[in-house]
Amino acid sequence: MDGLRVFHPTELTPECTQAFCHAVRVAVMGNNTLTLMHVREWGDDEVDEKFPSPEELLERWAIEGTSLEVERVRSRGEDVVRELLGYLDLQPVHLLVLPTRGRKGFDAWFSGSVAEPVARLSKAMTLFVRHGCRGFVDEATGAVSLDHILVPVTRTPSPEPALQGALDLAATLGASEARITTCYVGDPADAPLVGDHPLVIRQGPPAEAITALARELRADLIAMTTEGRQGVLDALRGSTTERVVRDAPCPVLAVPTAR
Repeated sequence: MDGLRVFHPTELTPECTQAFCHAVRVAVMGNNTLTLMHVREWGDDEVDEKFPSPEELLERWAIEGTSLEVERVRSRGEDVVRELLGYLDLQPVHLLVLPTRGRKGFDAWFSGSVAEPVARLSKAMTLFVRHGCRGFVDEATGAVSLDHILVPVTRTPSPEPALQGALDLAATLGASEARITTCYVGDPADAPLVGDHPLVIRQGPPAEAITALARELRADLIAMTTEGRQGVLDALRGSTTERVVRDAPCPVLAVPTAR
């Protein structure tokens, strides 16, 4: 994941700080470009002063000599999703880092019209960082703790994109030795085999079973494959992944089938 564009929309609130730290850490370790975007309401003319500073964060983390490029994008409008998709439709993006605040915050990303095709968005992985979850980037020091990754598996869609996306992210963050545990919710006879990674079988509602296992394992990341023609946001609507994102104890990486 080197030399790519990391995109982080922010509401410029303290609840976005955790996701911001994850976006900066991924970007700086992968020698990537970090794009920050804020959609401002009409009449707000102080956006420049409110943008979080990656430079100040790196100084606090005592990280020097980086080649990180930072872009700050401002947009006016009341429909955050429409403005976000409009920008992504015109710019190549490889990883989105989105802050959520459980059900309330998550709903904001799915309000309004998100059904229009956004071809480039459909190729982007999305890292959801829920406010208050146990993240894998220490906000105070920038230290990375990505030791255990949970990958739920199904026959359709294939879990391979999620597995590869998780491995790519781990490698970027210097965590190539991270353990991978796969899990299948349902009849053991139907479980697909994915490499030589340990497989855990669970029963019950898929989202609840996945988040419960993540807590039990103290997973640092959940990686899931999504599928859909309209991009990762539309692919998530009403899906198991959406419900996992709402309640996961750790960040969730959503990887579309077409990257």
